[in-house]
Amino acid sequence: MKLHDIWALKELSGRVLSAEDYTREAPYMEIHVADKKVMGTTSCNGFSGSVDITGHKIKFGQLVSTRMACAKSIEPEFLKMLEEIDGYKYEGLYLVLMKSDKELGKFLKVD
Repeated sequence: MKLHDIWALKELSGRVLSAEDYTREAPYMEIHVADKKVMGTTSCNGFSGSVDITGHKIKFGQLVSTRMACAKSIEPEFLKMLEEIDGYKYEGLYLVLMKSDKELGKFLKVD
């Protein structure tokens, strides 16, 4: 399945991200479709949890993360986006996470 991959966050709520937005590294997530698992980094902390995918609907379950304090972090906005999304679509090598018809996050396939 195409979703089973590593995805680097490139846009969040319509804003193109750059290295200045990251605390440690670019946020990414790795989706394991068969295991219904997701893991990655928020740019500050690592996270993992469950994911439910049916057709073009996607929902992340309770996510757990490490708890390092980070100045200048997009972590709260990133985690909020993962909680709110309910669907996805593809645009070339990009995975776009959506809430209804609104694009909340755009990820680039990285491997």
